[in-house]
Amino acid sequence: MTFELTSFVQELMALRRPQDLLEHARRAAGEVAGQPAFASHLQPGRSWEQATVAKGGTAGVSAVAVRSALHALHRRLSLAGGPLRLAHGDETAAVFRALFPEGPPGLSVVPLRNRAGRLTGALVVGHAGPDGTTGADETLQTIASLAGSALETAWHHAGALRDQERMQLFSETTEESLWDWQVALDDLWWGGHVDQLFGGVGRGAMRSDWRRTRVHPDDADRVIRAFDAALLGDASAWNAEYRLRDVDGRAVHVREHVYFLREADGRAHRAIGTVRDITALKLLLLGETAARADAERASGVKDEFLAMLGHELRNPLAPIVSVLTLLERRAGGPDRPLEILRRQTQHLIRLVDDLLDVSRISSGKVELSLRRTEIGPLVHRALEMVHPLIEQRRHRVVLELDEGLAIDADAARMTQVLSNLLANAAKYTEPGGLITVVTTAVTSAEGDDVVVTVRDNGIGMSAEALTTAFDLFTQGRQALDRAQGGLGLGLSIVRNIVKLHGGTVEARSGGVGQGSAVVVRMPRSRLSSEERAGATPTPAPRAPSRELLVIDDNEDAANLLGQLLVERGHTVRIAHHPDEALRLFDEREPQVAFIDIGLPMMDGYELARRLRAQTRGGRSSERPRLVALTGYGLASDRARALAAGFDEHVVKPVSPERLEALIAQLMTPSAG
Repeated sequence: MTFELTSFVQELMALRRPQDLLEHARRAAGEVAGQPAFASHLQPGRSWEQATVAKGGTAGVSAVAVRSALHALHRRLSLAGGPLRLAHGDETAAVFRALFPEGPPGLSVVPLRNRAGRLTGALVVGHAGPDGTTGADETLQTIASLAGSALETAWHHAGALRDQERMQLFSETTEESLWDWQVALDDLWWGGHVDQLFGGVGRGAMRSDWRRTRVHPDDADRVIRAFDAALLGDASAWNAEYRLRDVDGRAVHVREHVYFLREADGRAHRAIGTVRDITALKLLLLGETAARADAERASGVKDEFLAMLGHELRNPLAPIVSVLTLLERRAGGPDRPLEILRRQTQHLIRLVDDLLDVSRISSGKVELSLRRTEIGPLVHRALEMVHPLIEQRRHRVVLELDEGLAIDADAARMTQVLSNLLANAAKYTEPGGLITVVTTAVTSAEGDDVVVTVRDNGIGMSAEALTTAFDLFTQGRQALDRAQGGLGLGLSIVRNIVKLHGGTVEARSGGVGQGSAVVVRMPRSRLSSEERAGATPTPAPRAPSRELLVIDDNEDAANLLGQLLVERGHTVRIAHHPDEALRLFDEREPQVAFIDIGLPMMDGYELARRLRAQTRGGRSSERPRLVALTGYGLASDRARALAAGFDEHVVKPVSPERLEALIAQLMTPSAG
């Protein structure tokens, strides 16, 4: 049968799928040779396992064997560089078994090449003997040449079609709308949810100047100016957020990203962009912003409430502590009722401090004064603080303290940590129990640490309790049954203070009834040994008699504090009203004035400013010292007091010993 090359070319040009083109070339080769034919083609960028194979309906042929044989022939072609003729022999036996198990004794292999001449596949046909016809070989090479170029074009076309389908699918299945603008031709293509963005407008109706008619009037000028500047400039991309108008005139918030493709001279010849509806996101952000503002307002209200709560709780505690001190002095010896009253008052003060501390510590509002501090003295100081509780419950305390272990710590805060742990151990251990405090040094890959373990043989903790031990307002169920008191704040405060120091804390227990251990791990001190002296301040010397003024509208608190100071040998005057304080101050300036903040008609801050303005001239070392003695104990309260002219800020209740040390400190020459 005569092969019609013209018909072959016409049909070849009509085909678009690479598989169809390869099958068309295979059939044509088979017609020319009058023998079974096979074809293979390797798509650019693919491995041989992904090659396209055409083998017709040859009976008794294995697809796997055919692919393997064609691969072997492809390798031979790549080495030979041109058409091959192979006869049946030992080296080709596997190929013939796969392709022509009962066919001709020879085969021809003609390469398929792309326009650049790179080998991309092959046509394989059988022939009757080693001397095939020259005309058939030439025709096969023509078929291969035409098919190779057509296959390259088909693959490019298929790739472009897939990209277009992917883009369309992407735009249809996401909230992104895509557009592609050929700038020179003013040809705009849109894909995606255009009708939703623009209120029913179809893609075909969109023009390249759509921003001028579709962008919200309040945003149009800004957006158009910015886009035109980016288009005419040298930017590679542009993005903006603005509003569109939907079919009902409502604002639709969108975010647009544009990428420019430019000529060598910088002119943009193409622009591709995405437009995304972010209305829901905007509403969500607005809601979150409003919620955050509400939370901040609530936090502010909470802080104000805590400040007022601290003031209202601490004010009555101040005269109670003063009365206790006076009664203990007059008792002249141990007095069981007074001991109970002192212990319960201290417990109440501790609860108030914990309640107000936890808010500041949890929000990170605590400022630490880090100094090189030995851990041993901190343990002893903490033991002194909880000694009444330990003595009451008849516990035995064993200390195993390594010498010379130091950490970089705020001594007051770390003493608070250790006293909380010791108080917990004492409360949740049966009377007559054992409490052990162990300090050791541990070296690991992270560095040197100091480990403090407070262990008891008390009621222990369940596995569930261990997971929540450091949460706010949490106590074990067994602890509630024993009514040990407390607000469940102690361990939460411990965890936060330790964390602020860069350490960790962990609770351990073998279970209920098997005791507990809390392990605090802190980085070992990195400060120089010369700073060690600053870790433990020397006690302030007892102050000589001073001229003092107490200003407080709570008459009980003022009179009792005055009586305590008088018994300490000081001269004390008392004022219950700001006007009276100004008069007494004008008559004779005191050396130290203790001023309550919550005064009637004029608060303590304003009174301090007036007293400073009223102070007579002279050296600063001789001017009166002003101390804010108040129930307001937040960090912001202290800052406000110092800004108003106070020399010191002290939170009620305060012990006579603390006041004595403060007076001595204020009256030293360096205090001025």
